[in-house]
Amino acid sequence: MDLVDSLLDEHRLINNVAEAFEVYVDSVDLRNKVEQHDLFRFVTFFSDFADDIHHAKEESVLFPALERNGFAAKVGPLAIIRKQHSRERLLYAGLKRAATDRHAWIDVHIGELVRSARALIEFERAHVEEENSRLLPAARVELANEDPSVVAKSLKRFERIHSLGGYADYLRRLADELFATYVPEAA
Repeated sequence: MDLVDSLLDEHRLINNVAEAFEVYVDSVDLRNKVEQHDLFRFVTFFSDFADDIHHAKEESVLFPALERNGFAAKVGPLAIIRKQHSRERLLYAGLKRAATDRHAWIDVHIGELVRSARALIEFERAHVEEENSRLLPAARVELANEDPSVVAKSLKRFERIHSLGGYADYLRRLADELFATYVPEAA
């Protein structure tokens, strides 16, 4: 799988988890009984997969390849995406704060949890859509000029470093479990 296809596949996975998370959050908002521990599973996926693996791949493999092919690092699309990644990290932090508040499940505090979660879901969807519709098509065109072995070597090195003893595979399985649990009609 080439770099752009790998990123698109990860976007699909992230969107699936966002969809499942929305179902979960809607249940929380309606005060339906939910598995509270699943909140930590969602937070773990977004923080450890979407940020620590996916964003890291974009920022350490894709962006340098695009910069070698004329993309500016500090202005334009790459700068915008980097700012979005920083914004996402703030949203992850807000959700982690809400999720780890010992009073999070008390009725008067659930609203903060729901607001944090919905802000993340909305942002995540818009961010993935922007990358899928603008950045990655441009990357596919620009990377056609790059020696494929250079990008492949960089991607392979990244995947070796970030396999983390099978943790990346675990996070993919976690995503599949969350999606199957909360979006069963699609499973």
